[in-house]
Amino acid sequence: MSHSLTFSVVIPFYRDWDRLAMCMESLAHQQIPKSAFEILAVNNDPSDPIPADFVLPENATLLSESRKGSYAARNLAIAHAKGDIIAFTDSDCKPQLDWLAQGLDIMVQGFDMAGGAVTFFKEHPDDSDLVFSYERNFSFNQKRNVEVEKCSITANLFVRKEIFAQLGWFREDIFSGADTVWTKNATANGASIAFAEDAVVHHPSRKSIAELYSKKRRTTGGYYNLYFESKSWMKKAMTLLMLLRPPITIFIKINESFLMKVKLFFTKWSIEFVGAWELLGLSFDTNTPKRS
Repeated sequence: MSHSLTFSVVIPFYRDWDRLAMCMESLAHQQIPKSAFEILAVNNDPSDPIPADFVLPENATLLSESRKGSYAARNLAIAHAKGDIIAFTDSDCKPQLDWLAQGLDIMVQGFDMAGGAVTFFKEHPDDSDLVFSYERNFSFNQKRNVEVEKCSITANLFVRKEIFAQLGWFREDIFSGADTVWTKNATANGASIAFAEDAVVHHPSRKSIAELYSKKRRTTGGYYNLYFESKSWMKKAMTLLMLLRPPITIFIKINESFLMKVKLFFTKWSIEFVGAWELLGLSFDTNTPKRS
């Protein structure tokens, strides 16, 4: 397989230099030549300077974006990208060493976009087994995203740059969900998408239930702006009732021990309550959408 196509790897980050360094380390050992891709890392907090000991790879460029939100940072990188294919990942991810090679194998088949697989790992051995199981079972189901929802998340997404020229860039007025909105719009307008099962990035699981709650509040803010805010009060009430249904399908569909299923049941239910409470707060202007 020829690796003649050029990638621009886009990585937004926010006060996350340590994990960005690990992501860069994974990219330094990709199976395609360094001359075949560039790395565009975008600092979303210009007041947080590069550490003195941070090593920037020779094929990497550090950009700075003061507008809040990872999508504003990604848009800045798109504007600077020189590659024919833009490969998105996150600063806390570790791309597999054949990530770009596998992504290229899919894209040369003629697809406009490809969503790659995302797996989870524990950053530390003593991180919560329950939280790890929750992430593994409920977070980032890219196969479903691509094949059913016709969308992808930017933790692992390949897009031909020309598609951005045709359809525009990510929305910057929301902190969560603009990636799935953009990719859904792209497929609705005729862009093709494939599931790149072998183009894998590894994502750290969160460490605590509190971190899962924080993520739920952030993603709920995106959901509120995109879908919930415009609903009638009757439809809002129906949505909240649907969210708060006991997640009994866990006992049927999840492949875990019975004890873990019980723990997951109460964990997921409590997380949905957090999301519902956040929606109420946003509806009554007592909350504002979270960025993290």
